[in-house]
Amino acid sequence: MSTRHQPHGDAARSAPCYELRVRHAGPGQDRYEVWQVPAATAQLRQPARIAGLEGRNLELVQHRILRVLADALVAAGVASNEER
Repeated sequence: MSTRHQPHGDAARSAPCYELRVRHAGPGQDRYEVWQVPAATAQLRQPARIAGLEGRNLELVQHRILRVLADALVAAGVASNEER
């Protein structure tokens, strides 16, 4: 990435933050959701759901998603009932 595309100063601190939520409802019933968290975004007061995959659509690409997450050293865990 060239230096002209890297965020500098306030832009780096105010970049949106996202989290991946994985829900396991049983065999073959997973749900992956991307949420924007209000860490650096003044407009958000609570997390906002951006996108999600489940069912057959998730089954078609789940192996690719898991590979990308593993390459990025992201470990998927199961949320407790308090976090849901």
